[in-house]
Parts: sequence; structure tokens; C-alpha cells
Amino acid sequence: MTDVVLVNPPVSARERYGDLAEGGSRLPPIGLALLAAVVREAGYSVRVLDAEALGIDAAATALFVAESEPMLVGLTCVTMSAFSAGQVAAEVKSLLPDVTIALGGVHVTALPEETLRALPAVDLAALGEGEGTLRELVAALKNGSQLEAVAGLMLRGDGDEFVRTPVRAMLDDLDSLPMPAWDLLPDFPHRYRPAPNAFRALPSASLVTSRGCPGRCTFCDRSVSGRRVRAYSAQYLMRMVRVLHEEYGVRDIIFHDDNFVASRSRLLEFCDLMAEEAPGVSWWCTARVDLVTPEVLAAMKRAGCWQIAYGVESGSQEILDSLCKGITLDGIRQAIRWTREAGIGTRAYFMVGVPDDTPETLRASIDFLLELPLDDFHMTVYTPYAGTPLGDRVLSETPGGIDWRRCGDWELVYSPGGVTAAEVTGAQREAFRRFYARPRVIGRYLARMLRRPDSALVLLGGLRAWVRFALKRG
Repeated sequence: MTDVVLVNPPVSARERYGDLAEGGSRLPPIGLALLAAVVREAGYSVRVLDAEALGIDAAATALFVAESEPMLVGLTCVTMSAFSAGQVAAEVKSLLPDVTIALGGVHVTALPEETLRALPAVDLAALGEGEGTLRELVAALKNGSQLEAVAGLMLRGDGDEFVRTPVRAMLDDLDSLPMPAWDLLPDFPHRYRPAPNAFRALPSASLVTSRGCPGRCTFCDRSVSGRRVRAYSAQYLMRMVRVLHEEYGVRDIIFHDDNFVASRSRLLEFCDLMAEEAPGVSWWCTARVDLVTPEVLAAMKRAGCWQIAYGVESGSQEILDSLCKGITLDGIRQAIRWTREAGIGTRAYFMVGVPDDTPETLRASIDFLLELPLDDFHMTVYTPYAGTPLGDRVLSETPGGIDWRRCGDWELVYSPGGVTAAEVTGAQREAFRRFYARPRVIGRYLARMLRRPDSALVLLGGLRAWVRFALKRG
């Protein structure tokens, strides 16, 4: 018997990325690996089942779970995988009727009652940050204690009622957490890979080293981690990098923090440590354009940073202001220029189909994209997620709601008003077509293939997917 089995539910690349499936990523569920480490540190037995990485369906996932005869099954999900998690829960319940099934993640934190009503096989929801909640939940189940005493839960009550336990306080000291249990992930790191244009070397791994973001962007969720930034110290982060490099052979790391450069002092200390202790490890991160300087960028370059991804979102200042981004087009131009001058690659994230978009703002985004000296870009379709200020507004104005299974950021799931679905999709495909069809971009990809023959097939597959996506009609 195993005390706890933690499950990442099955979602196919096609479901997640649509026509861009071949150019998508398969990233390790670091959140589950961290939860597993917390459970193991507390003295309980635990397994992690990453059904997405294993490529198995809900029924096969349930059979794997049942073999462990767990006391508790913990499922995680985002909006698009909520029903997949519910299918796994139902299959597990058919095999193990008495097992307790908990669901965690951003989606259920934003919509706890609605999610539990939609997924009847799930017994309870863990809301917010889950490390302390899971540890106490396992102890309560083991000891037969009342779950109402465990903070951070939504429990089923009588009939259609729900019971919410006290709110769980956010964790201040991230260094108090154990390192993620990478050893419990299937064939880590080789079974996982970033998107074809998102790594310098293989094997590659990803980390989230901070929680919270001070930004006020209305499309971002802060229901789990809040606005106050809390981060691993530079020393602890360096230990994580060393373990990944020395024990797992990782040569490249992606920092998926909301804003890796939020703490300048931590960033500069980490860069000094990386330059001294891990000169052979490359890495990239996300950043806000208004938080980088030539000094910071020079330190990042010395430390092995090869690319920075900036949240540009739109080429229209009007749209940026409506999203409360707090940045300007000139500020974006300056940050991109400084980054290139530092010798670091540049990537920009764009988003189309927001409520205030018009044909003119879509055109402005394409023009701005082509103006910027970018190495890569990413353009998704806006999805109104519950728990975000803009998402809550849009959902309140959308009769009948939206289908959670379509919320993968590649399909317009609501009517924005100022533009049609065809105009949004057309702008997105035009952006991909005009960006990647340029000779200098094609030449850069060919040069990458020559420099990295071990990754050439991955790069070629990604480029093929982007071209097919850009040329598709309708």
C-alpha cells in the first residue's frame, strides 16, 4: 500500500496545443513533485503518476492508481484538464470506492463549488498553496481526525452544501520546503522537453523559483500566489541547479516564474553563483520590460542566460492600458534593444482576442511584432479564466459560460465584441506566417540545427508545425 498517489491527469498534445501540437512542450509537473517531496519528508509513502507524460488514458491511469491501494489520491488540473481529472476520479472510485480523492490547482481554487459540482467523484478541494494543506490532510486521514480542522479545504457537506475550512496562510519561507522529488517523475528528465525553440541544450528542465507577482495585469491569476513576491534564496536556488546538473545531467534550465527578475538583489547574487559554480548550464527566464537594465542584463549574460521572454501582449498602447500592464511601447522597444546589446536572445509573448481588441489593434500588434528585433515570439488567443479580474468580468457577461475543455489558449472561446473569431484567428496565423517566413528567421533556425544536431529533428518538427499552422485556412 502507498499512503498517497499524486496524479497529473491525461491531456494529449493535440488537446493542449491544437494545430501546433508538434511544436508544443511536455514539461514536468514540478508542483506535484514538490508536493510529493513534502509528503515524503513527513514520513509517508508517495507516488507520482504523470499520465500526460506516459501517454495513457483515464482508465489506464486509474488502474495504475489502484495497484498502489492508496489512502489518498491527489489530482491537479488547470481549466482545460478539469474534466480529465474528473474522469480519472470516477474511474478510480469505481475500483476503490472508499479512497479519498482531492483536487488542487488554480482552477479549483478559483471555482471550488462549481468544480466540485461538475466532478462528483472528487471528495474535496485543496485551495491555494497546497504544501501545508496536503501534509495536514494526510495526517488527518491517517489518524482518523476531523478534516474540518485542516485549513485550506473545501469539503462536501449535506446535500448540495459545501464546507470551507479556514483559509490557509501563504508560505513565507520557500527555503523551508524540500527540493522537488524529481526521482518520482517517469524517466526524468529525458521524457520531458520544452518547446523546440525554448532550449539551448538537452536534457532540459524547468523550475518555478518564486511565487506572487506585483503586477496588476487583469488577465493573470493571483488567487493562489497573490501579489506579494516570495522566492527561494539565491543560495537555495543554486543548490537546486547543482542537483539537476550533477545528479540528472540537466544542461539547460527554464525558469517559469511569473517574473524571474522581480528581486534584483536575488537575481544578481544568483548570477554571481551561476557564473562561478555552473558555467556549463544555460538558462532562460521571463521578465517584465520595466525591470531590466543594462547592468542586470550583463550579469545575466555572464551567468549563462541565453534568452529572455517578455510579456508584450499587444502592439496597441490602448490595449496595454486596458489590460493594466503598466508598460509602454517605447519601454518594450528599449528593453528588447538592451537585451540584444547584452548578447541575450529575445522572445515576446503576444495575445489576441482580448475584450477591447478591434481590427486596428490586431493590425497594430502584427506591425509591432515585425518591427521588434525578436528571435522568437509566441501569440496565443485570450482565454477568460475564472479568478482573474478580466476573466471574471467576461464570464459574467457570457450567457451559459464556456466549455472548460476548450480553454487551451489556442481557440477563441467567447465573443470579444469588437472583432470576429475569424479576424482573431486570421491575425494570429498571419503573425506566425510573416514572422517565421522571413529569411533571417529561417536562417537562424538552420544555424541552430547545425549547431545542435542532437536537437535538429525537434527543431525541424517545431518549424514544420508553425508553418502548417500559419498556412492553414479557416
